[in-house]
Amino acid sequence: KISFHWFGRTPQIILMDPEMVKEVLLNKFGHFHKPPQPAALKILMTGLFGLDGEEWVQRRRLVHSAFRMEKLK
Repeated sequence: KISFHWFGRTPQIILMDPEMVKEVLLNKFGHFHKPPQPAALKILMTGLFGLDGEEWVQRRRLVHSAFRMEKLK
């Protein structure tokens, strides 16, 4: 399912289907942009969900390697 709403003048799309979320995170991450964040919130949002661009790619690679099946066994 897809939910669409406005946050002020900014349209937002929320994906609730796991397969669609997977597709976006793996193949389409460059097509979707996060809305601008206030400076104070940027300081707090340094994890995978708060990053964008090259920082996000690097952090995701690091996290992905830690959660491989052979490492989880």
